[in-house]
Amino acid sequence: MTGSGVFIEWVFMFVIKSDDYRDCKRKAKRLMKRLKETQIYAVNPLADQLQLFYQCLHGNDLFINKYWLQRTTATGIAENLFGVSQSLGTKTGFYIGRIDKFIRSVSREEAVASSRDIILFSLLLAAKGIKGAVSDSPHVLITGQTGKGKSFLAKLLWIYTSFFKGQMLYWDPKSEFAEWFDRVTESKEMQEKYPLFINHLKTFKYVTLNYEDSTKYGCLDPIVFLDGIEANEMLKSVFDEIKSFENYHHIETAIYQAISDTVEERENGKKSWFIKCN
Repeated sequence: MTGSGVFIEWVFMFVIKSDDYRDCKRKAKRLMKRLKETQIYAVNPLADQLQLFYQCLHGNDLFINKYWLQRTTATGIAENLFGVSQSLGTKTGFYIGRIDKFIRSVSREEAVASSRDIILFSLLLAAKGIKGAVSDSPHVLITGQTGKGKSFLAKLLWIYTSFFKGQMLYWDPKSEFAEWFDRVTESKEMQEKYPLFINHLKTFKYVTLNYEDSTKYGCLDPIVFLDGIEANEMLKSVFDEIKSFENYHHIETAIYQAISDTVEERENGKKSWFIKCN
């Protein structure tokens, strides 16, 4: 133990195998050359080959001589990136693209043709069953340069997820969603080629938020598009987000009672909403 942390003794070995002796030596030389390009210097052992081979057995002590030992801090050994892979996305889901392994910028066609690793992704797998998670709602951040497809990816994931028939809400600040889908659903060609997809698009409901139009008031009120316990819990979350009355139990109880009464009135057929706009 030192001021900079814990020092660890470890051995790093590459085991190369082949059915042909010459091919095995060729693979070893190729590996050493590639490592040297990244300023990592490997040595082909001679007399110690057998010792090093048995050293790979699980549970063995570091009995080999000091010349093969590496001594680094815990941070240094972590830089070997154990457990890190080049896989992205989820193991199951919808296909959304491929991994671009080029360091330099290349054309999209060249990047796709050179990649064998596909990316699968499903929003419904996010935060499922994770201990300590506040909620099971997926939170995904999409970042990138302007005009490089962030909105397209978000809309693509939204459409894919809509196939599971869940309740979804998409905020479209560009106001282009409805226009695009209307073009598709009204196209005779698309109706003939993809009738099932057209029927699916027609199930979407579009709401335009306009404070100058009184008919739009309350269109996104939780008790309008949710029922029962879901509406009740959503309204409680909204009020807790705006202002917490955790230390004022009499106020909190009164608010929760008003929420329950309003939701019950709505279920009994009374035309009411919780958030009134003036």
